[in-house]
Amino acid sequence: MNIQLYHANHENLIPCLIGATGRILQKGLKPQSWWLKYFAYETSMEFKPCGEWFSGQDEEAHVELKGIELSRLQDGNDLRKELFAELIARAGSDTRNYA
Repeated sequence: MNIQLYHANHENLIPCLIGATGRILQKGLKPQSWWLKYFAYETSMEFKPCGEWFSGQDEEAHVELKGIELSRLQDGNDLRKELFAELIARAGSDTRNYA
């Protein structure tokens, strides 16, 4: 999970919450705190915090991101409905080994 309020490459960034699941592609690597920001805003991925899932991959990891505008979240129930339930379902699938 990442709360993104600003990014130097995106002057008109919409403040959002980014959730992700993924798969580490290199043995011995651990998840990095900067991966979500990197994939969402520093790769060719056309990420938008619109509630849809976006996929990206580099030599270290494959990630699937979903962003939600912070203004859409009113309380913890919204967070559970909008993101947590989907993250848990995706992380529990057989195809991922990192969430």
